[in-house]
Amino acid sequence: GSASSGGKEGYLVLNHKIDLPTENVTIEADVEFSSLSGHVGLGFISVDGSSRKGYSMITGQNIKNVSATLGGGGNGLTPSVSWATGTKYHFKAEYTAANNTENGSSNCIVYTVSDSAGNILGSNTTPMYYSTTDIVYPALGGTTAENAKYSNIKMEVAGKSYTFDGLDEQTVLSSLAVSSTSLRLQLNSEDTITYTCLADGSPASVLLEYDSSILTVTNDGNGTLTVKGIAPTTSTTLKVINSKATYIASTITVVVEDFNSTDNYGALTSVYPANGAASVFEDGELRITFDDEPEVSSTGSISIYDNEGNWVDTIKASNETIDVQAGNTVNVKDQMIRVEGKSVYFTPHYGALKAGKTYFVAIPKNVITAKLNSKDFDGLALNKASPAWSFTVRAAVTPSSTITVDGSESSTADFRTVHGALLAIGDSTGDYTINIAPGTYRELIHFNGAANITLAGTGTNARGTDTVIQWTNLNKWNGSMDTRSVVYFGNKAGQVVIKNLTIKNTCDRSVVGTADTQAEALYDKSSNKLVVYNSTLLSHQDTVCTRGPSWFYDCYIEGDTDFIWGYSDVALVEKCDLKCLLDSAKAASSTDDILFVSRCGTKSKAKLGKGYVLLNSTVTVEDGVTCYLGRNAGSGDFYDQIAVVNTAFTKVGSGSVSTDLWSGAKTYDYIDGKEDKVGLKVYGLTGDIDVSKAIAHVGTISAADYALEFNGRRAVLNRVYVVEDDAYAAGSKWDETELTAWETDAKAVADASAGNVYGGEASKSWMVEIADNGTFTDGDMTVIVSGANANGHGAEVKATGTTTVTISLPAGGYILDAGTCKYGNADSTTDGVTTVNNYKLTCANTDFACEYVGTHTYSSEDCYKAGRTANLYGDIYFIHSDSAMVITLQSNGVKEYLPFIKAIKEPKYFVEIADNGTFTDDDMTVTVSGANANGHGAEVKATGTTTVTISLPAGGYILDAGTCKYGNADSITDGVTTVNNYKLTCANTDFACEYVGTHTYSSEDCYKAGRTANLYGDIYFIHSDSAMVITLQSNAVKEYLPFIGVDK
Repeated sequence: GSASSGGKEGYLVLNHKIDLPTENVTIEADVEFSSLSGHVGLGFISVDGSSRKGYSMITGQNIKNVSATLGGGGNGLTPSVSWATGTKYHFKAEYTAANNTENGSSNCIVYTVSDSAGNILGSNTTPMYYSTTDIVYPALGGTTAENAKYSNIKMEVAGKSYTFDGLDEQTVLSSLAVSSTSLRLQLNSEDTITYTCLADGSPASVLLEYDSSILTVTNDGNGTLTVKGIAPTTSTTLKVINSKATYIASTITVVVEDFNSTDNYGALTSVYPANGAASVFEDGELRITFDDEPEVSSTGSISIYDNEGNWVDTIKASNETIDVQAGNTVNVKDQMIRVEGKSVYFTPHYGALKAGKTYFVAIPKNVITAKLNSKDFDGLALNKASPAWSFTVRAAVTPSSTITVDGSESSTADFRTVHGALLAIGDSTGDYTINIAPGTYRELIHFNGAANITLAGTGTNARGTDTVIQWTNLNKWNGSMDTRSVVYFGNKAGQVVIKNLTIKNTCDRSVVGTADTQAEALYDKSSNKLVVYNSTLLSHQDTVCTRGPSWFYDCYIEGDTDFIWGYSDVALVEKCDLKCLLDSAKAASSTDDILFVSRCGTKSKAKLGKGYVLLNSTVTVEDGVTCYLGRNAGSGDFYDQIAVVNTAFTKVGSGSVSTDLWSGAKTYDYIDGKEDKVGLKVYGLTGDIDVSKAIAHVGTISAADYALEFNGRRAVLNRVYVVEDDAYAAGSKWDETELTAWETDAKAVADASAGNVYGGEASKSWMVEIADNGTFTDGDMTVIVSGANANGHGAEVKATGTTTVTISLPAGGYILDAGTCKYGNADSTTDGVTTVNNYKLTCANTDFACEYVGTHTYSSEDCYKAGRTANLYGDIYFIHSDSAMVITLQSNGVKEYLPFIKAIKEPKYFVEIADNGTFTDDDMTVTVSGANANGHGAEVKATGTTTVTISLPAGGYILDAGTCKYGNADSITDGVTTVNNYKLTCANTDFACEYVGTHTYSSEDCYKAGRTANLYGDIYFIHSDSAMVITLQSNAVKEYLPFIGVDK
């Protein structure tokens, strides 16, 4: 053992190696602790030789899983146990072979702790697994073995029970350790491996397994093996086995290379980089060009050594692997060496070449058959003194936020490969854009750093067809979603944007076979946003997989089986062209193509995203193919959430869209009676498709739901379905600034849902009534308040000018500002950047209207306060901006209070150039008739036959620009009131209606949409503590009533 936690780590291992795939094993004992420090208890350990590899144990600090188990750290017991020293507990650990699944979702070990009377104090099923290659024993002990005393030890295995009455006789585990697990030999040379082998604590002999046609191995019997290479090979194995415990073995990988000692080709002038070149890129392909077309042996390799003769890297022509930035080892087979024309291209392993180092290339005999400089090629010599082809790598490059990539041999970019750029970014955070020059990039891109990454092709072809990232990868070669794609972003990755690129998985079933051909071109595993536009995505099975919120725009995507799939709450595929392919290699077993597989949300989740939505797109079905919109995603706690909307289908030849729409006889996961919300649903499909014969429970989106929930990208991306309410609602909103920038860059069509108005939801506004210090913010507006006052005054702006209120106002925003309180004086102000006696209003630009409206009287220090119908006090300003601005209000000699009453980003209802009709939602109705086209709003005629009616919910607010040119300025008091010009009536009197002031006017121009000109007419601010109905009607004088903002 070793020192740990102030004690000694040690284990009493019960001498039975568990057959993990078949055996069920239980170990139990009474345990008493003298101290609760460290991890000591009972359970299972895995071993490596004579060392502890990992353990899963129940201890006096609950369950502890270390190293060999899935999910390190402790796991609690249910219920929790209050541990004590000097108390005897009964521990029991049960291993079940059937639950040892390597997906980690099952519980192969169940732990129980009981008191001395047999009452269960707590238990736990620990999600974990052991690899079937692990060597696992039941054991007692831990990191502080001296802190526990054991008795009544029992073990049960294979139907037999064993009781241990005493611990007098102890043995040491059998073990085997070797000095190295890899060996590189030159032909007919030899090297040594040392080993230590024990059985029951005593030295033991070893057994050897190897290919005697490639190696000779001599064992001196004292722990040293001498290994000689007698035939060249890129890889063979030497297995060393404990003769007394044959399940304990070590495998040594051996390479035997055969190089010439000198070369006779003369100067090499047809290589990249050039012989003797300096400042060479550390990433990208190297090239050697021959006189004729070369042939590369599938068992051959190319090696790189440093200038001191130390081996650095070997690139194999077949059965090759690479370690990617994401931390996985990926099988790449024969793709690291390729022939094109008369050239052989080969790619060093990622990160093999180091900055500032000098290297040379050595090629064994009989690897490449060709002529070089008119001579038969027989490799490049392993000769550090006089190498035929050497080069020096450039100094280290520190990436900036914008990185350039150009794979050509004339490149002057930052890197030659995308993966090279990502390696340089590594674990850095922040935003990085990688601009990729046109060309074909044969590489895997697997990244799991935290940075936000933009991959941007810089070519001119539509959908990025002149900038191609391609590779062959599939589940058959790499049996994990984390390793089988071409472009992969791991679960730690930040936000990803891909534009103007083609990503192609070149998996060919006619070459690799038809089994296990899941082959993503793109897989983003992170929960952050994925945005892909103006791009092309190519594969056959599982072309695209997503987990986070995703938006694909103006892309071409093709595949056959499940070619858009994943776990995203929302993944919008908009204005894209999809093609269902016929794969002749697959056609013998199936010609069915599946567009979508969705594993959306959970069945216990209160809110569900829209899932996978195909919107305003096209689908082409190739000759001989039957297309299905989706299929069941398998059993699980999710819904098959798919919508296909406003999409045109075109068949080629005998291609067709199945009238079932849904593939397979299995029912799918939907909500019964709500299939138009959860499940597969369609709307507005045209062309070669018949939806009338779809299987039961395929839903049809209603026209009303389409108009509000599926008519554009914001409606799809930002809104969710609330299961309990059977209604849609606002969800996690995409940042408006980012989304707008992506739309602009993608040249996206206008979003039809941008102006959608939703009922029953909080409006897009901010109310600082009794302001506290802090920041009130969302994606579009920020109100920062400091120096708060608790008496309803809002933000106190002191005479020193050290306290400010700052507002970042989006384009088209509105503010009603109750400017000052008791300590301020009434002052007027004009448009623009203004200084008045009481405070200064400054703006980052002058493109805004700031109007003094009027002054409220006051009789106390009571300004506007939440939940109160009392008057507003202080100066009132109405502020509007046509473009984004920042406004800062700061005192200028007099102590002020600035309670911002309303900052309205998008008023709930806006009748500017009013049309006849009704604006309604669940809580508020605005009915307008007698509209006038000159910006006057609703014309209320002297006959009294035209009215504007508002049903205002409890807590509602109205800013009403009351009259236009034909009205006179009149005052009004609280309650049900008649004035000269029009009548304001309310169904109850529990509301505040305050006359604020009158705007001057010089023409018939009232407030008009998109204009910074002043408001004209009377201004009213209305607030209600309870629901009310307000009717405005003319009273002998023709009026225009342009409601500026109605906000609930």
